Amino acid sequence: MSRSDSSDSNVDLEKQAPNLRHDEDLIELPKILKESITGFGGFGALLLQIAHPGAARGVHNHSEFATRQLDRAEKTAIYVYMMVYGTQEEKNFIREWVNRMHSRVKGGEGDSAYRAQDPDLQLWVAATLYVGWVKSYEMAYGPLPADRAERVYQEFSVFGTSLQVPREKWPQDRHTFNEYYEHIVQNEQNLVPEGEQVFYHIMHPRLPFVFKPLVPLALYLTRIFSVDYLPPRVRLAYGLKSTTKFDRFNRKLMILQYKITPPFIRSLPKRYYMKRGRVMVAKLKQRGFNGDMRMRSH
Repeated sequence: MSRSDSSDSNVDLEKQAPNLRHDEDLIELPKILKESITGFGGFGALLLQIAHPGAARGVHNHSEFATRQLDRAEKTAIYVYMMVYGTQEEKNFIREWVNRMHSRVKGGEGDSAYRAQDPDLQLWVAATLYVGWVKSYEMAYGPLPADRAERVYQEFSVFGTSLQVPREKWPQDRHTFNEYYEHIVQNEQNLVPEGEQVFYHIMHPRLPFVFKPLVPLALYLTRIFSVDYLPPRVRLAYGLKSTTKFDRFNRKLMILQYKITPPFIRSLPKRYYMKRGRVMVAKLKQRGFNGDMRMRSH
């Protein structure tokens, strides 16, 4: 993401993007995430996350990622869709569940210490989701107009502020975000052994036999939607190459096919994960969860 991409307009933030502290302020984000093509940006977002030592150690040491990729992907999708489309009660239960899970993810000492509830780490994770999903959306529909792009950016803060990230910690505008993003990439991105192992399992997933024939195609499609926006040093760390003309042709062809697909099919993932999320909320209630938001700081 270049500076020119993220600062192409002079937006009055006081008028355009007031402090979005409440979920009901989400206006543009639901329109973006209902498009399932944004999900292809999840590959790049995950690679950006695990290039951060703290995130890599948390995922590797606590998530059983090697054997439960589908389960982890589903839980992430449930959180994302619930935070955007769920009722306030549903959001509270999902937040409580995420906070309880995150409270266990901590370890290491000194420079190797990590903690999932670290606001700085959660800010980075939310930032990678913004980069990945918006870039994928824009590949399909073109660059967002400046005013809408700023609103979308501000609303993406919900994925951090719904957990431990204070609203004022979210970079003020897209220009400030770009400076933050470049700082993290240049100064904090370091592919540690735990991240290398997680990346190996991403590229060699252990899935039920019925899904195995689809793995090469799925990996190819997610790669051609994500690899070009990865910073060069991150791409190099993973040994990934930029897309070829053939890759870009296939990407355009897929986008064309996607755009002529009826909207109710394009939004199937949203409906599926909302249904799964509501099942999850029902189970959480049975397990004694109560949607207590006081667990935010635990």
